[in-house]
Amino acid sequence: RGTARLHVQSQRELEQLTRRLASLPRMYLTVKGHTRSDGDPEANRLLAEERAGAAESYLIDKGLNPNRVRAEAASPGGTGGAVQAVTFELAQKPY
Repeated sequence: RGTARLHVQSQRELEQLTRRLASLPRMYLTVKGHTRSDGDPEANRLLAEERAGAAESYLIDKGLNPNRVRAEAASPGGTGGAVQAVTFELAQKPY
């Protein structure tokens, strides 16, 4: 909550994602960082970017080609833990 730190379980899941993407060389990944809608909008946007960036950096460090992944902030929305995370969008077309 309130950080972009990756937990151990998140790291394991990102490692699995990296391995799966190795078998899909024509696929591109967008990592979207999310935050709750309450609070300072600019701080929420920055936190969302940091969350997406942390996941993107970890994927690249584990071997994913940097040209195949892009991090971005999603619009703040909702409340609770579900919006304090990152989501992934897989596509066949480059950015």
